[in-house]
Amino acid sequence: MAGPPKEIRTKFAGIGLDTDNWVVFEQKLARCYGTTLTIIKSYLFEIVGTCKDAAAWDRVFWLVERSRHKPPRSFDTLTPLKTVAKRLFTVSAGLLEGASDLKMQKAYLGLNTDFGEFHQSYKDLKAKHLSELGVGQKVTPSTPETFVSRVDRTVDRVANGTKKKSRYSGLAKTDMSHVEVIPGDRDTWIDALVRLTALRKRMQGAELAKVAQYKTEDGWFHILTEVRLGNSHSGVWIHNSKKKNGEGATRVISFVDKDGKLITPEVDSAEDLDGLRIADLSYAELYALLEEVESRFFGDSAGLARLLCFLLGTGEEVPMPVANFLEKTLLYQPKLKAFGQKRTVVEGPAHLTVESALVSFLAVLFLTEPRHSLPIWISNADALQCIARTRLTFYDLLHPNMTFAAEVRPYLQLDFRSEQEVTSIGTLLASANTAKYTLSPEEEHTRKLKELIMPACELYFKHGNVNGMKTVVDSMGAKLFQAEEDDNQEDDLFDRSTKKQPKVKDSVWFTEFLDWGDLDEFGKNNKKIARDYRGNLIRMRQLTFVAPVAKMLVLREILDS
Repeated sequence: MAGPPKEIRTKFAGIGLDTDNWVVFEQKLARCYGTTLTIIKSYLFEIVGTCKDAAAWDRVFWLVERSRHKPPRSFDTLTPLKTVAKRLFTVSAGLLEGASDLKMQKAYLGLNTDFGEFHQSYKDLKAKHLSELGVGQKVTPSTPETFVSRVDRTVDRVANGTKKKSRYSGLAKTDMSHVEVIPGDRDTWIDALVRLTALRKRMQGAELAKVAQYKTEDGWFHILTEVRLGNSHSGVWIHNSKKKNGEGATRVISFVDKDGKLITPEVDSAEDLDGLRIADLSYAELYALLEEVESRFFGDSAGLARLLCFLLGTGEEVPMPVANFLEKTLLYQPKLKAFGQKRTVVEGPAHLTVESALVSFLAVLFLTEPRHSLPIWISNADALQCIARTRLTFYDLLHPNMTFAAEVRPYLQLDFRSEQEVTSIGTLLASANTAKYTLSPEEEHTRKLKELIMPACELYFKHGNVNGMKTVVDSMGAKLFQAEEDDNQEDDLFDRSTKKQPKVKDSVWFTEFLDWGDLDEFGKNNKKIARDYRGNLIRMRQLTFVAPVAKMLVLREILDS
């Protein structure tokens, strides 16, 4: 499946569909009006018997159908997206300023209560699993640690690049070839999260080689864990990979053969990994798969969300919409990649099932993302409930990117364009935060800010209060990147020129050096532009930092409305 069928590219070259790049083709198709889409669909039926690439025909047909049937927004209870965007900015500003209104306070109290109940279940299951592994019990301090002390200790650790002492070494062997989650049983999902989190923590030092299933020549250690839905082989795997230098990743993948069918790979040695083909689904691809399931079997987002809540154990049992529902093959075909760390895109079909699509989505939201911050689990469950109760749709949750616009000052707005090259905090889903645009992991100062996002989120809900993010921000300002008073001193973060420059207060959010002197030749207005740029960038970084917490509060507010 090198690209869309040649017949389609030739027939509709006049409207820009003459491309063999699927991404470009989808973007062009998304801009077509209903009449044009109907014409394309009619032509697809004309060539169905003669088209040589059946898989490409299937994919174009579904893309056309998806564009023709936009997600319904007929429910009176749906929350307008512009309202969501405005509220998100208000909540973000409040978090940064240490201020809160009644809606924020109610949302925080509800989340904090639900997280406390969830965390108790998590701790009980964790204690049981660690006992099986032979991990000693944690020593509880005789004097409870204050929230401020916890925050300072966390910020210090990131600022100094120190690592926590691991409790996960010299432990008993455990079978992590699979985890089992049972439809309707929430504790089995929590138990799977406990086991996967403990496995990831063991993947360091001498323990890494002990727990890894395979090691490739390039120094990567790999562990594959199948996610079984009851006693069913879902076709979904958690792939943990890591090197001894700490570099690593966790992905949710499915294996397919050359015909595109889901398989359980036969891997006798690390060399066998090289020939494997995988579907490594992005959030955009997960959305496309959910949208097809919704359109073909439910008719609206709420019905599908109620089924997902049941599978997760957070909603009542609901019947399957049709016989053999989970075994149905989906038309949408995501990109395929080679198994290696570079994840090179390869050609070929990918026939995923309804079960693999739904389990992949739930595995991302509830088995991998909460590893970084446990409160994410509660918020992602809130997100599904918002859809199940017709407050939002899957489109609202997973499609529009919230981007910054700096007209007077940066504010959040929803971006409905198909292009993704914009400064964004991602979609409304709290675990889909996109920090890379403003908090690059390649720069030391922004990398440390990025590293603190998830710990700050957990501290806020686990030990803090509704205005607790201000405590985190204040601690960061006191401990990260403090500039020396000596203007002649140079280091790798601050270029201290001998030129006379205006005194600009260094900020934890902005350590770049602006050469004010060179701007003189362009006029005084350019100094204002530079200051505005600095101010805008600071604001965008601040809003990016608090984005996950703000999303979690707003989603709970929507659920409570």
